[in-house]
Amino acid sequence: MEARLPQDKVERIIYFIGTFLRRHSIKKRELLQLLGHFNFAARVIIPGRTFVTYLINLSTKVNNLNYYVTLSAECRDDLKMWYIFLKQWNCVSFFYDTFTTSAADFELYTDAASTLGFWGYFKGHWFCSSWPPELQNILDSDMSMAFRELYPIAVAAVLWGKHWTRKTNNVPERSSGSRCTSHDLSALLTRNVELTNSVSCLLKTSIAPRTRTQYECGYSAYATFLRMTGVIWLNSDMPPLTEESLIHFATHCFKNLHLKCSTIKMYICGIRYKYLENGKPSIFSDSSDKLYRLDALYRGIKKNEKKSTKPRLPITFTILKDICQFLRKGYYTPYVDILLEAACVTAYFGFLRCGEFTVLHSFDSECNVSIEDIRFLKDKVTFHLKASKTDPFREGVDIHLFASGASVCPVLSLERYMDYRTRKFKDSKSQDAFFVMENRKALTRNYFISSLKNILAVLGYNSDLYNGHSFRIGASTTAGSKIEDHLIQTLGRWSSQCYTRYIRTSLSTIQQAQQALVE
Repeated sequence: MEARLPQDKVERIIYFIGTFLRRHSIKKRELLQLLGHFNFAARVIIPGRTFVTYLINLSTKVNNLNYYVTLSAECRDDLKMWYIFLKQWNCVSFFYDTFTTSAADFELYTDAASTLGFWGYFKGHWFCSSWPPELQNILDSDMSMAFRELYPIAVAAVLWGKHWTRKTNNVPERSSGSRCTSHDLSALLTRNVELTNSVSCLLKTSIAPRTRTQYECGYSAYATFLRMTGVIWLNSDMPPLTEESLIHFATHCFKNLHLKCSTIKMYICGIRYKYLENGKPSIFSDSSDKLYRLDALYRGIKKNEKKSTKPRLPITFTILKDICQFLRKGYYTPYVDILLEAACVTAYFGFLRCGEFTVLHSFDSECNVSIEDIRFLKDKVTFHLKASKTDPFREGVDIHLFASGASVCPVLSLERYMDYRTRKFKDSKSQDAFFVMENRKALTRNYFISSLKNILAVLGYNSDLYNGHSFRIGASTTAGSKIEDHLIQTLGRWSSQCYTRYIRTSLSTIQQAQQALVE
């Protein structure tokens, strides 16, 4: 049986390929259009299906049809294969008989032995020989058994191939249609573009956006390091990965990039995640294969890195009271003064991280604090956090802020701010950001920290030693001398004993403790 592909179809595909090969990147819409032509052509050119896998995978990298995708070296090789073939093809394909002939009926047998030689039998005819001298040295080294078994098949084809016209005895391949290997199964599943896109989106949401950014930075640094050292990878879109390469990369990060051990570990976690996300096997895949040399290198880096000489000081209740009294006298505009006081008091009493009540760039009602997340009750305010560092699955957590009865009170500060905000922005919706600046945009991290440092500098404090995390450290330090440890852990929403790192012990406290030893 024979099948033909229309000449105009062939010319159209050749034109598309020629256009793509001259470009660095193409739109997803154009790529899908070409894949549609390949799918039609593959009805006649059956082996051609093998040479579209990289192109199909590339089409899943972006969601929008108008987004561009970069043609990798593998994609270009596949396109060149199609181009060269179609240029020389006569548009006709011949097909084997639909039935298969078993080896017993076909009477064709071949075999090979690594040391003795090879033989073959076909319908009463046979051959047998030792390995040719020109192959002996190669076979004595590390030549695979697959090559040895292929050699007598090739000899049989030369001798008796004219008798095999339109025949096939490839029974294992023909009968395995319902039993795909894991590789074949993956290739089949990735053809479902919609499902593949969903898989990609779910994997992206498995880690926090800031963590993903750090992971991407680490992976990019690793790829750049390999290119700098002359390593080239052509047959894969993922760079080679060994314990030795990670050891040299970690050393490069420490010596040349001057990174701390914690950052280097984060980078290598990013490399591991990148391989995991792309479904590529790596040295991290086998949990029993511990990277002992890399762990030893971490310890060496830790011992040799320079210790930070710039501590982060806590904003204690005394400093918080100074800030509030300063703002109440008027420093910025009335609205900004009330906003900053409410944000500072909330951060302190709520043991909040700066990113939990501010935004980095833009507001997202799915994870940032909205008006509807604040509930005012008789003697407390409930501050609902949709997402936080210790809540990766975004189940949400309520922060209960009770009235203190003192001059600095979270309930009074938040009520005062909410009243002013409502009068200033009368058409606000419940989904809008709770803490907003005068331009009605959500309170950003940069604006809050820069304003805080400015206030501290005016008050006479060294503003370089304080940042957005100082409220959380200050609340922990103050609470550390007055309440039980388990309550500090609960207030700060710590899932481990790491809260002890936030408690700063003053020299006066140490002096009192030593004095108690002699009383």
